[in-house]
Amino acid sequence: MRSAPDPSPFREDRGGRLLAPVTIVLAVAMLLVYFPFQHGELTLGASRGIEFRCNAVEYGLIPYEVTHSGKQLTDPFCQPQPGGADEAGHEHPRTDPGIVADAPTWLTVASSTFMHGGLLQLGGSVLFLLIFGPRLERRLGPAGYLAVFLLAGLATAGALIALAPDLPIATIGSTGAVAGVIGAHLVLVRGARLTPFELPASMLLAAWILLQVAVANLDAAQPVAGAGGDIAYLVPAGGLILGLLSAIRLNPRLAPEVRACRTSAPPS
Repeated sequence: MRSAPDPSPFREDRGGRLLAPVTIVLAVAMLLVYFPFQHGELTLGASRGIEFRCNAVEYGLIPYEVTHSGKQLTDPFCQPQPGGADEAGHEHPRTDPGIVADAPTWLTVASSTFMHGGLLQLGGSVLFLLIFGPRLERRLGPAGYLAVFLLAGLATAGALIALAPDLPIATIGSTGAVAGVIGAHLVLVRGARLTPFELPASMLLAAWILLQVAVANLDAAQPVAGAGGDIAYLVPAGGLILGLLSAIRLNPRLAPEVRACRTSAPPS
Protein backbone atom coordinates (compact mmCIF):
# COMPACT_ATOMS: atom_id res chain seq x y z
CA MET A 1 0.00 0.00 0.00
CA ARG A 2 1.36 3.41 -0.97
CA SER A 3 1.36 6.05 1.74
CA ALA A 4 -0.40 9.34 1.07
CA PRO A 5 1.87 12.30 0.34
CA ASP A 6 2.60 14.71 3.13
CA PRO A 7 0.15 17.63 2.67
CA SER A 8 2.19 19.95 4.87
CA PRO A 9 3.21 23.19 3.08
CA PHE A 10 6.50 23.05 4.99
CA ARG A 11 7.63 19.76 3.45
CA GLU A 12 10.78 20.07 1.33
CA ASP A 13 9.92 19.38 -2.29
CA ARG A 14 13.05 18.53 -4.27
CA GLY A 15 11.30 18.52 -7.62
CA GLY A 16 10.00 21.25 -9.88
CA ARG A 17 11.18 24.75 -10.58
CA LEU A 18 11.50 27.34 -7.85
CA LEU A 19 9.59 30.29 -9.20
CA ALA A 20 10.38 33.32 -7.07
CA PRO A 21 9.18 36.58 -8.65
CA VAL A 22 9.40 38.60 -5.43
CA THR A 23 12.96 37.44 -4.80
CA ILE A 24 13.97 38.50 -8.32
CA VAL A 25 12.25 41.88 -7.98
CA LEU A 26 13.95 42.57 -4.64
CA ALA A 27 17.37 41.63 -6.03
CA VAL A 28 16.90 43.84 -9.10
CA ALA A 29 15.67 46.69 -6.90
CA MET A 30 18.88 46.52 -4.83
CA LEU A 31 21.00 46.73 -7.99
CA LEU A 32 19.01 49.63 -9.42
CA VAL A 33 19.16 51.54 -6.16
CA TYR A 34 22.92 51.11 -5.81
CA PHE A 35 24.00 52.06 -9.33
CA PRO A 36 21.58 54.63 -10.85
CA PHE A 37 20.16 56.02 -7.59
CA GLN A 38 23.12 55.99 -5.18
CA HIS A 39 25.77 56.50 -7.87
CA GLY A 40 27.63 53.55 -6.33
CA GLU A 41 31.19 52.87 -7.42
CA LEU A 42 32.88 49.61 -8.42
CA THR A 43 34.64 49.18 -5.10
CA LEU A 44 34.39 46.49 -2.43
CA GLY A 45 34.52 49.00 0.41
CA ALA A 46 32.49 52.14 0.89
CA SER A 47 32.19 54.42 -2.10
CA ARG A 48 33.75 57.82 -1.40
CA GLY A 49 32.17 59.93 -4.14
CA ILE A 50 30.45 63.11 -3.01
CA GLU A 51 27.15 62.13 -4.65
CA PHE A 52 27.21 58.77 -2.91
CA ARG A 53 28.04 60.34 0.45
CA CYS A 54 25.32 62.97 0.23
CA ASN A 55 22.79 60.42 -0.97
CA ALA A 56 23.57 58.28 2.09
CA VAL A 57 23.01 61.27 4.38
CA GLU A 58 19.77 62.00 2.56
CA TYR A 59 18.17 58.55 2.47
CA GLY A 60 20.13 56.55 5.07
CA LEU A 61 18.69 55.85 8.50
CA ILE A 62 19.97 58.24 11.19
CA PRO A 63 18.68 57.15 14.63
CA TYR A 64 19.11 60.66 16.06
CA GLU A 65 16.63 62.06 13.54
CA VAL A 66 14.07 59.39 14.44
CA THR A 67 14.28 59.95 18.20
CA HIS A 68 14.45 63.75 17.95
CA SER A 69 11.35 64.80 16.05
CA GLY A 70 11.90 67.71 13.70
CA LYS A 71 15.70 67.51 13.90
CA GLN A 72 17.72 66.91 10.74
CA LEU A 73 21.45 66.40 10.60
CA THR A 74 23.46 67.58 7.63
CA ASP A 75 26.90 66.94 6.23
CA PRO A 76 29.07 70.02 5.60
CA PHE A 77 30.12 68.62 2.24
CA CYS A 78 26.46 68.33 1.16
CA GLN A 79 25.34 71.82 2.11
CA PRO A 80 26.54 75.19 0.81
CA GLN A 81 28.67 76.96 3.41
CA PRO A 82 28.30 80.73 3.91
CA GLY A 83 31.55 82.62 3.49
CA GLY A 84 33.10 79.90 1.36
CA ALA A 85 35.52 78.66 4.05
CA ASP A 86 35.48 77.62 7.70
CA GLU A 87 37.73 78.91 10.50
CA ALA A 88 40.50 76.54 9.47
CA GLY A 89 40.39 77.87 5.93
CA HIS A 90 38.92 74.75 4.36
CA GLU A 91 36.38 75.38 1.67
CA HIS A 92 33.29 73.19 1.56
CA PRO A 93 31.62 73.91 -1.77
CA ARG A 94 28.53 71.93 -2.57
CA THR A 95 29.59 69.69 -5.43
CA ASP A 96 26.10 68.87 -6.67
CA PRO A 97 23.54 71.63 -6.09
CA GLY A 98 20.77 69.14 -6.91
CA ILE A 99 21.26 67.20 -3.66
CA VAL A 100 19.03 68.50 -0.89
CA ALA A 101 19.02 66.74 2.49
CA ASP A 102 15.32 67.03 3.22
CA ALA A 103 13.97 63.47 2.80
CA PRO A 104 11.29 62.69 5.42
CA THR A 105 12.68 60.74 8.35
CA TRP A 106 9.99 58.06 8.06
CA LEU A 107 11.05 57.42 4.48
CA THR A 108 14.65 56.71 5.48
CA VAL A 109 13.56 53.71 7.56
CA ALA A 110 12.42 52.03 4.33
CA SER A 111 14.85 53.53 1.80
CA SER A 112 17.93 52.61 3.84
CA THR A 113 16.92 48.94 3.60
CA PHE A 114 17.54 48.87 -0.16
CA MET A 115 20.81 50.87 -0.10
CA HIS A 116 24.35 49.49 0.17
CA GLY A 117 27.79 50.83 0.95
CA GLY A 118 29.86 48.91 -1.60
CA LEU A 119 29.96 45.98 -3.97
CA LEU A 120 30.81 43.47 -1.25
CA GLN A 121 27.76 44.35 0.82
CA LEU A 122 25.54 44.59 -2.27
CA GLY A 123 26.81 41.34 -3.77
CA GLY A 124 26.42 39.50 -0.48
CA SER A 125 22.84 40.68 -0.02
CA VAL A 126 21.82 39.79 -3.57
CA LEU A 127 23.62 36.43 -3.54
CA PHE A 128 22.20 35.19 -0.24
CA LEU A 129 18.74 36.48 -1.10
CA LEU A 130 18.84 34.45 -4.33
CA ILE A 131 20.10 31.39 -2.44
CA PHE A 132 17.64 31.39 0.46
CA GLY A 133 14.71 33.26 -1.06
CA PRO A 134 13.13 31.03 -3.74
CA ARG A 135 12.20 28.02 -1.57
CA LEU A 136 11.00 30.27 1.23
CA GLU A 137 8.89 32.30 -1.19
CA ARG A 138 7.27 29.12 -2.47
CA ARG A 139 6.48 28.06 1.10
CA LEU A 140 5.00 31.37 2.23
CA GLY A 141 3.66 32.77 -1.02
CA PRO A 142 4.69 36.15 -2.45
CA ALA A 143 2.81 38.25 0.13
CA GLY A 144 4.02 36.30 3.16
CA TYR A 145 7.58 36.22 1.89
CA LEU A 146 7.62 39.97 1.21
CA ALA A 147 6.19 40.56 4.68
CA VAL A 148 9.06 38.61 6.29
CA PHE A 149 11.63 40.60 4.29
CA LEU A 150 10.15 44.00 5.12
CA LEU A 151 9.41 43.22 8.78
CA ALA A 152 12.95 41.93 9.27
CA GLY A 153 14.26 45.20 7.83
CA LEU A 154 12.03 47.18 10.18
CA ALA A 155 13.13 45.02 13.12
CA THR A 156 16.76 45.79 12.29
CA ALA A 157 16.05 49.51 12.11
CA GLY A 158 14.10 49.34 15.37
CA ALA A 159 16.94 47.50 17.11
CA LEU A 160 19.44 50.14 16.00
CA ILE A 161 17.20 52.99 17.17
CA ALA A 162 16.57 51.30 20.52
CA LEU A 163 20.24 50.51 21.19
CA ALA A 164 21.69 53.78 19.90
CA PRO A 165 18.94 56.44 19.93
CA ASP A 166 21.41 59.34 19.66
CA LEU A 167 23.60 57.86 16.93
CA PRO A 168 24.24 60.67 14.39
CA ILE A 169 25.38 58.33 11.62
CA ALA A 170 23.66 57.43 8.37
CA THR A 171 23.34 53.64 8.21
CA ILE A 172 22.34 51.68 5.12
CA GLY A 173 22.05 48.09 3.99
CA SER A 174 19.58 45.23 3.51
CA THR A 175 21.59 42.88 5.72
CA GLY A 176 18.88 42.72 8.39
CA ALA A 177 16.11 42.05 5.86
CA VAL A 178 18.12 39.27 4.20
CA ALA A 179 18.92 37.89 7.66
CA GLY A 180 15.18 37.57 8.26
CA VAL A 181 14.84 35.53 5.07
CA ILE A 182 17.73 33.31 6.14
CA GLY A 183 16.25 32.79 9.61
CA ALA A 184 12.81 31.88 8.27
CA HIS A 185 14.37 29.51 5.74
CA LEU A 186 16.34 27.68 8.45
CA VAL A 187 13.08 26.89 10.24
CA LEU A 188 10.64 26.27 7.38
CA VAL A 189 12.89 24.53 4.85
CA ARG A 190 14.87 22.23 7.09
CA GLY A 191 17.30 19.76 5.57
CA ALA A 192 17.51 21.52 2.21
CA ARG A 193 20.80 21.64 0.34
CA LEU A 194 21.24 24.88 -1.51
CA THR A 195 23.33 26.16 -4.36
CA PRO A 196 26.12 26.95 -4.77
CA PHE A 197 27.59 23.43 -4.61
CA GLU A 198 24.50 21.99 -2.89
CA LEU A 199 25.74 23.05 0.54
CA PRO A 200 23.62 22.68 3.70
CA ALA A 201 21.95 25.84 4.96
CA SER A 202 24.04 25.80 8.15
CA MET A 203 27.28 26.12 6.19
CA LEU A 204 25.87 28.95 4.10
CA LEU A 205 24.76 30.72 7.27
CA ALA A 206 28.35 30.52 8.54
CA ALA A 207 29.55 31.97 5.22
CA TRP A 208 27.04 34.81 5.56
CA ILE A 209 28.33 35.62 9.05
CA LEU A 210 31.92 35.71 7.78
CA LEU A 211 30.80 38.04 5.00
CA GLN A 212 29.33 40.46 7.55
CA VAL A 213 32.66 40.52 9.37
CA ALA A 214 34.40 41.40 6.11
CA VAL A 215 31.85 44.13 5.37
CA ALA A 216 32.40 45.63 8.82
CA ASN A 217 36.17 45.63 8.35
CA LEU A 218 35.77 47.43 5.03
CA ASP A 219 33.31 49.91 6.58
CA ALA A 220 30.96 49.20 3.68
CA ALA A 221 27.85 49.70 5.78
CA GLN A 222 28.92 53.08 7.15
CA PRO A 223 29.88 55.37 4.27
CA VAL A 224 29.53 58.43 6.46
CA ALA A 225 30.45 56.78 9.75
CA GLY A 226 31.68 58.52 12.85
CA ALA A 227 32.41 57.57 16.45
CA GLY A 228 30.04 55.04 17.97
CA GLY A 229 28.88 53.42 14.73
CA ASP A 230 30.14 49.92 15.48
CA ILE A 231 26.83 48.92 17.05
CA ALA A 232 25.19 49.23 13.62
CA TYR A 233 27.04 46.10 12.52
CA LEU A 234 25.36 44.03 15.24
CA VAL A 235 21.71 44.95 14.70
CA PRO A 236 21.10 42.64 11.68
CA ALA A 237 20.80 39.96 14.36
CA GLY A 238 17.40 41.56 15.05
CA GLY A 239 16.27 40.66 11.54
CA LEU A 240 17.59 37.12 11.92
CA ILE A 241 15.72 36.65 15.20
CA LEU A 242 12.50 38.04 13.71
CA GLY A 243 12.79 35.64 10.79
CA LEU A 244 13.26 32.70 13.13
CA LEU A 245 10.33 33.69 15.35
CA SER A 246 8.04 34.39 12.40
CA ALA A 247 8.79 31.00 10.88
CA ILE A 248 8.18 29.20 14.18
CA ARG A 249 4.87 31.00 14.44
CA LEU A 250 3.90 30.03 10.89
CA ASN A 251 4.90 26.38 11.20
CA PRO A 252 2.30 24.52 13.27
CA ARG A 253 4.77 21.71 13.93
CA LEU A 254 7.04 24.08 15.85
CA ALA A 255 4.50 26.36 17.52
CA PRO A 256 3.88 25.53 21.19
CA GLU A 257 0.80 23.43 21.72
CA VAL A 258 -1.80 24.85 24.06
CA ARG A 259 -3.89 22.34 25.96
CA ALA A 260 -6.76 22.91 28.29
CA CYS A 261 -5.95 22.03 31.89
CA ARG A 262 -8.33 19.85 33.84
CA THR A 263 -9.59 21.42 36.98
CA SER A 264 -11.01 19.69 39.96
CA ALA A 265 -14.75 19.84 40.42
CA PRO A 266 -15.89 22.66 42.67
CA PRO A 267 -16.80 21.61 46.18
CA SER A 268 -20.48 20.88 46.60
